[in-house]
Amino acid sequence: MDGKSLDIRQQNVEKLKSIFPDIFSEDKVDLKRLEALIGEDYIAEKNHYELSWMGKADARYEIKKQSQATLNLEDIYIPDSLKDDYKNKNIENVFIEGENLEVLKVLQRSYFNKVKMIYIDPPYNTGNDSFVYPDNYADRKDEYEIDSGKRDENGNLNKLDAFKAHTKENGQYHSKWLSMMYPRLYIARNLLKEDGVIFISIDDNEVANLKLLCDEIFGEENFVESFVWRRRKTQANLSNFTAPVHDYIICYSKNKIKLNINKIPYSKEFIKKTFQNPDNDPKGVYQTGPLARPANSSNKEYELTLPNGRKIKAKWSCSQETFNRYVQENRLVIPRNGEGMPRIKIYLSELPGQIPNSWLDNLASNDDASREIENLFGTNAYFSFPKPIGLINHFIQIGSNANDLILDFFAGSGTTAQAVMELNKEDGGNRKFILVQIPEPLDKKTEAYKAGYNTIADICKERIKKSIDKIINEDEKANQSKIDFDEKKSEQTIAFKHFKLNDSNFLKWNNNVKSVEDLQKQILLHAEPSPIISSDINKIYELLLQQGDTLTEKIEEKTIDNQTIYIVSGSTIFFFKNYSEKLLEFFTEYRPVKVICLDECFVDSQELTNFELQLKELNIDVKVV
Repeated sequence: MDGKSLDIRQQNVEKLKSIFPDIFSEDKVDLKRLEALIGEDYIAEKNHYELSWMGKADARYEIKKQSQATLNLEDIYIPDSLKDDYKNKNIENVFIEGENLEVLKVLQRSYFNKVKMIYIDPPYNTGNDSFVYPDNYADRKDEYEIDSGKRDENGNLNKLDAFKAHTKENGQYHSKWLSMMYPRLYIARNLLKEDGVIFISIDDNEVANLKLLCDEIFGEENFVESFVWRRRKTQANLSNFTAPVHDYIICYSKNKIKLNINKIPYSKEFIKKTFQNPDNDPKGVYQTGPLARPANSSNKEYELTLPNGRKIKAKWSCSQETFNRYVQENRLVIPRNGEGMPRIKIYLSELPGQIPNSWLDNLASNDDASREIENLFGTNAYFSFPKPIGLINHFIQIGSNANDLILDFFAGSGTTAQAVMELNKEDGGNRKFILVQIPEPLDKKTEAYKAGYNTIADICKERIKKSIDKIINEDEKANQSKIDFDEKKSEQTIAFKHFKLNDSNFLKWNNNVKSVEDLQKQILLHAEPSPIISSDINKIYELLLQQGDTLTEKIEEKTIDNQTIYIVSGSTIFFFKNYSEKLLEFFTEYRPVKVICLDECFVDSQELTNFELQLKELNIDVKVV
């Protein structure tokens, strides 16, 4: 618990050590040993195929940086009709307001290998959108022009470039976008489970670069599909060439060997066209398939006897015994009044569904998305291009299961949260979501700002609330006073916690002081017992994140000797005030797994030492901050 996010570089080194311990010499990688071990065929040439851009080295360096930020709890939204249900139930949905790269770093310890599916809708880099992600490593225009030779060392533009406008053809245009995406995707991959999957919406501006970028981060062997979604049902004849009506959704897995893409239910149109029940079979509608195999099949040829005594010699997909069973089970269909070739009934009820394909022309459109926003807010003027629920719902269905965790760190309008909760209601699942949205300030001229929203994060949070209220109201209209949490109903979490990215709740020692005066100030600052004012709850969440616990842990309060202690998930106890013997008595009786406290809770080091020894005898772990 060093107050920093997970050290990704050290983690990668440990992975390498576990696989190739013999390539390390004095804790450093010996490249000659590695080459000798795996062979020179697997060592890249100096000039090899790769995606490269100005600023890539800095983007890679950003991945190595550890964050000292934390997430502070702002509020918890529980509908009034469900407050009794949540007295003994964890709140597992999370909305985080903050810059997403820093948030992803903060989440590393707690959610490493825990996310089943990621969906993101990042900036498309159309030339009309601006990046609001304040990465200090992103390639700035002036630096790019010097590095690429457009300017000399004095900052003067070269004659050939002096009068060129900065357009999307400039290398810096793509470099900035790639530098923004690279560390976010890299860290997001760490959060995915081994069988996890990521879906990324994009258009033609960066789809080629995104594919190459993901090949590098996820491995081209883990590419799953490039879905094409028809986002507009109509077209505008305003373009000089063609009317773009589609977007792409690029899909990669963390480990394709372990990936399972779920099948989707058959559409009503497909069922009506493909399945029938002319003989009123009690098992329901069906289609038929041939029992005889083609002449070039490897199946054995033999003679089968039909129920009417007719004998047919062919290459069959079943034995005579299995054929007889099909007859007894009424699964056999013989066309042309018994004169055709026998066929087997394939019941719709026995089929797992249809394999999803890459052409998404019948899903919801942008118009549907605008109507969904209007239904919640009374206007669709708050977002220009929100994604529809039906689109996200489709990917949640094929990319996750009933109890999985879904992450969206470009949350935007909050469609992913609503899609998760709507699908849970539909199929009884208990999928959970984590949404991250930077508090991008709204233009004061916008309708959203005039309505009282200051940032996009404000609107996103409000949409989640309104989506919950919509689900509750729909249940009430169906004569249900509230969502029941019994075995017959969905066990879904329909409340959520709202966190904000913030500085640490604990004073950190600054190793970068450059003067004696600054050092003296820092010493005096650390001499104060509690120089930073923050709530106990936020201290707890910061410490939970530091030790790898999630944001959904249940926190209960209890008063012992006139001070509040906090019991987390029934096993860990926190206290932040003065230690007393009554606390020790309670720990002895309660027997928690772990106790976490501040060193300032003790009069002196001797009292702290005694406390640690006493709990050690009780097999209780102690961590002192």
